Amino acid sequence: MRIAWAVAAAATLLAIISGGVAAAEALDAGAGNPSSSAFIAWARSAAAEIRGVELDANDSDLRPFCDLAGRAPVVALGEPGHGAHQPLELRNRIFAYLVEHCGFTAIALETSFTESRAMHDYVAGAAGDAGDITRRSLSWGFGAYAENAQLAKWMHDYNRHARGRRTLQFYGIDLSGADNDSGFPHPEIALNAVVDYIRTAAPARSHKLTADIAPALDRISAIGYASLARRHDPALDSALQSLRRFLSENARALRRSSGGPAYDWAVQGLAVASRLNDMLSLDVEPERPGAPMPPDTYKLVNVRDAAMADNVLWVEREEGNQGRILVFAHNAHVMNAASRGGIWSVFSEAPRMMGQHLRSALGNSLVIIGTSAGKSGDGLPVGLPLENSVEAALAKVGLPLFVLDLRGAVHDPGALAWLGERRPLRANFASELDVDLREAFDALVFMDQLTPARKNADASTGTQ
Repeated sequence: MRIAWAVAAAATLLAIISGGVAAAEALDAGAGNPSSSAFIAWARSAAAEIRGVELDANDSDLRPFCDLAGRAPVVALGEPGHGAHQPLELRNRIFAYLVEHCGFTAIALETSFTESRAMHDYVAGAAGDAGDITRRSLSWGFGAYAENAQLAKWMHDYNRHARGRRTLQFYGIDLSGADNDSGFPHPEIALNAVVDYIRTAAPARSHKLTADIAPALDRISAIGYASLARRHDPALDSALQSLRRFLSENARALRRSSGGPAYDWAVQGLAVASRLNDMLSLDVEPERPGAPMPPDTYKLVNVRDAAMADNVLWVEREEGNQGRILVFAHNAHVMNAASRGGIWSVFSEAPRMMGQHLRSALGNSLVIIGTSAGKSGDGLPVGLPLENSVEAALAKVGLPLFVLDLRGAVHDPGALAWLGERRPLRANFASELDVDLREAFDALVFMDQLTPARKNADASTGTQ
């Protein structure tokens, strides 16, 4: 709570007179909050400088990321907003290092689950152009970025020359049918993929099932998956239940005919289809591009982020005991905290985010690394200065790019107190999240400036 200036000044004077200089520094501009000076001093001693975001043969500066990961099977890396070059390029560099030096086996991105199967297959060795496949298979605008095509090509080439090493896997963890503008215009894609799998893997055995659900599929084609979900149409619910029962009762035969991984994708694809039904059946006004989010949008976020967490846990099971996964999504999704502040202030309630679900499920087997960006360069939205922000403090550390293990502040009471105060963290370039850093993240990457992501223009190389 903010204290009147006169009271704060008197308290400061009393502290100085009594020799309590440290106590005086614990007041920040008369706000009565823990001083940023204690945190900045600690951060300067604890920060590990990163030389740059571009891939470099000399990668010794990335060793702190192995130290951060420890033995955790899942590391979540956040980005402050979609469409900036530095977070994507540094992600590629970090992932390559984690693969080469720390035993990581997979990456999971905030992109649609069903559609990502094409990228998964390309990375595993299927023919194709990285740029073209990236454009067609990644949602939320990620297909337009050359950095994502470069990631796909690097993984594809790594697997082609694996020579006995474990091959890498790519996964999308978001709900299927998403577009590039906050919507889900094609939710039927998840259900259709499951039906196609069953018809292919067990054409004779599935004949009666497909005949039984044909009317529901026809209704979906005519009316739309979303419309049926909003109407709570029993035909859609019945089709989902019938598919779930068929997959369960015929698991052994399906695994034998199609292989275990294909069966696992179908089962999880049906789980995604069911989550889409749950989300679309909510009585919530849809978002409109450029307009504020409706207050009840938090209900959609609750379903979406729970589904994303379920998909991450599915990926962990798929990768097995020796698997290690880098999850990459927006800070708001990966953090172990509810979304509030900035554009999220309109929510009637703060939704439960993916990182909170994952922390509950994985505990210390999850490491969460957020990313903080000082300012936006030309071509990106520029927000107003934020008072008492995370970025304002990190900029005073004096390094343009570094990583900071926040868990180390446990030995510095002043830094720990500052981290425990809720404060703004810039998000989506011109807005902010209101976060308790000590709760939300285990570590932070700071980059002083963001520039736009490169265009995915060359299908053969994934570069501009």
